[in-house]
Amino acid sequence: MATGELEARQATLATPGELAWPRASSGTLTRLVRGAISWDLAAIVFLLGCTAFVHWPSVIGQGVYARDDTITFFYPAFATLHQSLRQGELPLWTPHIFGGFPLFAEGQIGALYPPALLAAMLPSPVDGFLLLRVFHVALALVGAYALARCLRISPLGGVVAGLVFGLGSFVVSQQHHASLLAAAVWLPLLLACVELALARWSWSTLAYLALAGAILGMQALASHVQPVLLSGALLLVYAPARALARLRGQAAEKRSWAARVRATCGAALLGVGAVALVSGLAATNSAAQLLPLYELSRESWRANGWSYLDAVEYSLPPINLVTLVLPFFFRAADGGQWSLWQAWEVVLYVGILPLLLVVASLLFVRRWTVAFFAIVAAGSALVSLGGYAPWQLYERLWTLPGVALQRAPARFTFLTTLALAMLAAYGADWLARRADDDGLRRRSRQLLILQLGVLAALAALLGHLVLWRAWLHADQVWATRALTESYLRLSHDPLQALTPLKVYGGLDWALDLANPKTALPLALLGCTALLLLGWREAPHLRPLWQALLVVLIGVDLLLFSVDFHPLVSPDRLADVGGAGDFLVARRGPWRSLTNPDVEAVRPNQLLPAGVGEVQGYSPLALDRQVWYARVVGTVDNTLLDLWGVRYVVSSANPPTLPSYDQVGYHPQRPLMIGGAGTANGRIVLEVPDDPATQLRAILALADGAQIPDGEVVGEWVLTDVTGVRRVVPMRAGREVADWTTGQPGARTAHRPVQGATTISIRETDGSVERPRTVSYAAIRLPVRQVVQRAEYRHIHPLGRSMLYGVALHDSETESLGQFYRPAKYVEVYRDGDTVIHENRAAFPRAFIVPRAVVVPDGVTAMDRLMNGPFEPRREAILESAAPLEGGELAEGSGRAELVHDGTALVTVRTTSNGAGYLVLADAYYPGWRAFVDGEEVALMRANFLFRGISLPAGEHEVAFLFDPESVRLGVVISAAGVTILVLLLVTALVGSSLARRRRRAQIA
Repeated sequence: MATGELEARQATLATPGELAWPRASSGTLTRLVRGAISWDLAAIVFLLGCTAFVHWPSVIGQGVYARDDTITFFYPAFATLHQSLRQGELPLWTPHIFGGFPLFAEGQIGALYPPALLAAMLPSPVDGFLLLRVFHVALALVGAYALARCLRISPLGGVVAGLVFGLGSFVVSQQHHASLLAAAVWLPLLLACVELALARWSWSTLAYLALAGAILGMQALASHVQPVLLSGALLLVYAPARALARLRGQAAEKRSWAARVRATCGAALLGVGAVALVSGLAATNSAAQLLPLYELSRESWRANGWSYLDAVEYSLPPINLVTLVLPFFFRAADGGQWSLWQAWEVVLYVGILPLLLVVASLLFVRRWTVAFFAIVAAGSALVSLGGYAPWQLYERLWTLPGVALQRAPARFTFLTTLALAMLAAYGADWLARRADDDGLRRRSRQLLILQLGVLAALAALLGHLVLWRAWLHADQVWATRALTESYLRLSHDPLQALTPLKVYGGLDWALDLANPKTALPLALLGCTALLLLGWREAPHLRPLWQALLVVLIGVDLLLFSVDFHPLVSPDRLADVGGAGDFLVARRGPWRSLTNPDVEAVRPNQLLPAGVGEVQGYSPLALDRQVWYARVVGTVDNTLLDLWGVRYVVSSANPPTLPSYDQVGYHPQRPLMIGGAGTANGRIVLEVPDDPATQLRAILALADGAQIPDGEVVGEWVLTDVTGVRRVVPMRAGREVADWTTGQPGARTAHRPVQGATTISIRETDGSVERPRTVSYAAIRLPVRQVVQRAEYRHIHPLGRSMLYGVALHDSETESLGQFYRPAKYVEVYRDGDTVIHENRAAFPRAFIVPRAVVVPDGVTAMDRLMNGPFEPRREAILESAAPLEGGELAEGSGRAELVHDGTALVTVRTTSNGAGYLVLADAYYPGWRAFVDGEEVALMRANFLFRGISLPAGEHEVAFLFDPESVRLGVVISAAGVTILVLLLVTALVGSSLARRRRRAQIA
């Protein structure tokens, strides 16, 4: 159909604000509009019914589709919001994860997201969380339906669009990521408003653009940046394209070339202006969330940006395009996955029949929107390949503004699924369209082409399944090797723990025609071919075929939806297990540390219960906290004690460690790293109460190459049950050597000793890995003794000792006692999965020291904390200085008592006989202010991560108040943005009313 003819035909349709029915007389139009409304109402009820069917367990409060992130991050965050609102406050800050964290700024708690606020008003946080999930899925279905109807697609096509987008791969696979889902599902309504605004220029254009700005702002308040950026990118191209399409027919009627250019430029400017208005409204309306989020991003570990290798993690492997037809291709027989990345990131499925409808729309529908969504689908799918994309495409795109902020390129399929949903809707609309006699013959030929295409696809798929499975079984060894050299050589997630046998078994099951996950898509292809046959041979039964089309698509996508994620009981959301209950019962101003290998309870799960934790999960964890935690995770030293960690939660079933001469050691986690003059250069170990004749140690020297041969670098102090102390020296070139000894190019002043193992370490800049040799020493004790206490000290001014493993051996009984844990720990809880130790050396949350050392930056501060000289009970390391008032505090005479520990206010009562420094072991962050007896004082960064102030002598009330300027400024901007939004809507309403009055006056 020619462009002019097409525009003329579209002109006979109703305006975008009305339903798309032909113009007719008043009575006829009324009946048609009422009929259309009834169909729309029925369609929406049907889509809501599909939502209820899939999420019925959530509707009745008996189950939710969940993964780890649901339980360990999103539900605890929502429960914390629920709790905070009931206390009449916003959760600006929490002291209960990361040793202090700006929870509001992180955004994924949804503290300003209206649907989350409404859900949090329900009495039960579990009910609110479940219903919020159902709301978002329903919004995805209904929003896609609304967009299709605004594009003048029939209700049947709208239902198809709703089913495909709302029950297709992106919404279903990512539903456990609550903030990602919340931000994504608004996109169809955003485009619908832009379509209504630009399809006809009137006062309603202003109203719809204002609504579009409010919707984009809603996405921003949901606070997952990726869907917002992708929505903005689609808006940026859709609005100008829509404006150009609106004026294309008018421009064609102009005879002069200049008139056409003017019309085109005007349309383009209109589209760009619409984008600017919508984006500006969205930014101002959500500024109260975006400004704190930006501030946090500058303080987080992501402030330096991604490396390219990080950015292309979770790319869509080209082989995963097979999920367009076989969505569970990478699910093994035992329910596990053998995909290169987690299944919810790399699946792309919109249904079998919708794929045919997409093809039909591309072949037989002539609309600019079909071409537009086809380009969006192809482009976003290509970009989603990320690191697997040809021609280094993603590497080139990655340098563009905004793209460098993206991670997980497979999430570009968000746009792919929406575009395919719209194309499928156009295909359904074409398929259901009435035709005259000539049109019936043409339609019959087109249906035959589609039918033959489906049969050919079915035959090709069956042939591939049979042939590939025969190849697998022909020579298992050769096939396994081939999979190893091809599939397993692709970049993939190490956490998937893929092995050649696992991949072989998974592929064998995926190719098996007896596998129901494989058989169902084949059956759906067959049913599709039969449906096309019936539509071609009996066109008079069109209503029946339309109903069967919806049934086939619905059954297909409903089965996909209910089978993708495991359904867990709502009780599991708030269940923290026995270890969690233990910590909840003992919560206080102290904190716990949960090791990464613990599965029974995770740090964020304890957030709603108010249990302090120095670990946690957030994509925007503070850069300094990550650094500090990495050091603590490498070696258990004074930094852990300074953090106020009273309880350490570990796995009761740790992995088996390597050993040398029966002495076990952890190659990545030494027991001690430290030099002379620092608390980290000394360790007291828990010793088994057994006789011993020999001390065995695995250790090394770092930075000790200049220590002369034979000099004592450290000493063991062994105390027996009678209290007798014996000193066992550790000498360079005898019992220990610098760990560069024997390496190419290394020069040491002492001899090499027996090596226990070689450890590969990465240089400070992360560029090169170098081997390092760890020493082994077996030292005969002067007498056979029952050692009760073993202490090691590094005493040489050069170098640092690195202790990896130590054991006591008894030559008479040939028994060996290994001890791994410092004596400061006492076991206080154990079950089958978890063990908890109490750290008796933990510092209080607030403490006073008599003096401070000022350093220029964080790197110097961390080096001093680790390597000294540093005495944590006598001094603080500051990165700025404030003068002390009064005489110096006598050591140990200062007292600090935590009086109030709130989300935005911490109060400490202090008593001291001299001036000193108060250290609060909570994370330093912009927006915190300090007051001593009501007078504001300078707040300093202390001990790399914490807050500190100078404290005069006497009794004082010290208050730490969280009052971030980013929040205050954001609230002002948002208030102005909402005001502008309301004014635009009122202006549009008044202007539209006046225009109607003028038209009536002209008619009269």
